[in-house]
Amino acid sequence: MKVQYFLPEISFDDGDGFFTRFMAALHDLDDISGGYVETDYEESASQIKTQFSDEDETTHITAWEDFVARLRYVEVAAADVDKLQAIADAMASHFALVEHDSLLDQMVRSEFSDPSDFYRLAYSAPVDFAPKTFEVVKTALSSPSDQVREKAAIAAGLLGWVEFSPLLAELHLIAQPGASKQAIENAQRALSGGS
Repeated sequence: MKVQYFLPEISFDDGDGFFTRFMAALHDLDDISGGYVETDYEESASQIKTQFSDEDETTHITAWEDFVARLRYVEVAAADVDKLQAIADAMASHFALVEHDSLLDQMVRSEFSDPSDFYRLAYSAPVDFAPKTFEVVKTALSSPSDQVREKAAIAAGLLGWVEFSPLLAELHLIAQPGASKQAIENAQRALSGGS
């Protein structure tokens, strides 16, 4: 199953606007594929997950509200590439999405001054390996700042590209006391090839 994230360019404080647009995109998809129904809802202190699935449960569209990163984004897991493209088109027709290359340029110019940008990087990245994104994260993984390295490791794990494995293994992040649980889990995910 392919997984792709969509990061709308919308204020975290505009939850109603996010869900109005998200539901409109789902409605458009209903007309194409026969319908999505809510199949999972989980709430914790740090995030809310609302998942919708198609009838045969081969496609899952999940709205995430991440209170730590202060982001709302959409995760799509689909076995069918055509369905993934239809979902991408529906999301783009209802949301202005974060422009990934512009974000990369801004992060480099600012020398990673806002470590929370690594979440935005991961959730706006293309689904397949992207050399420019890889180079930006690779540079950040060698930053003298512990916080920047940790957030870069989180982004590497979220991206799940096997190319990050040697870099993360070299960091020994998993063995570092004080590394956040999320950084460790995401570093382990990247080390295992994103599975």
